[in-house]
Amino acid sequence: NLKEGSGRIANFKSLYKQTLARTNLLKVKLNEITRLNFVKELKATGQTDGNIFHTATMMETLLTNALNQGLIIFNPIAGITRGSESPFKKPKAKNLKSIKADEFLTNIIPALMKVTENSGGILCRCFYLMLVLTAYRFSECRLMRWGWIDKNINAIVIPPDARKANKTRSENHIKPITPEIQNLLDFIKSLRLPPSDFVFQS
Repeated sequence: NLKEGSGRIANFKSLYKQTLARTNLLKVKLNEITRLNFVKELKATGQTDGNIFHTATMMETLLTNALNQGLIIFNPIAGITRGSESPFKKPKAKNLKSIKADEFLTNIIPALMKVTENSGGILCRCFYLMLVLTAYRFSECRLMRWGWIDKNINAIVIPPDARKANKTRSENHIKPITPEIQNLLDFIKSLRLPPSDFVFQS
């Protein structure tokens, strides 16, 4: 039920080529797949833990779908990626960029102050400050429109279609406007930039 051209379809195709296509599982009928040969085949691909985990998740979903359609009588790998006994561990993110609050003041702010003093440079500073004040995703902040600001409830309301189709993003994302956010929005308006629907126009 995924939309053609979606990122998830691209991910599935990549997993198929990099991992699943290297196994003998494609030569086995669905009702002949066992938990043992499934684990053995995936681990023999030599792929990263992440690729193997996501391929196992994809195959579990595929077999659940086959079960629901009556193509097989049970799913031999049901729950294979969950629990402490799972042979496939979801890899933990490593080496993510992070910064502490005091480091933000000493490292990030001075770097932003070096951005050129034209309106584009000032808007760039405002953009990163908005990210900090709202904890929005980068894309949500980049696509922020003046029409999302609801003065009746004093909040920024991001509609679902602006957050991309995702079961976790099916409702409006509402962020109350704090005095700091309001000051920032007022400052952006004071820059007298060319008219645009976008708060952070190019």
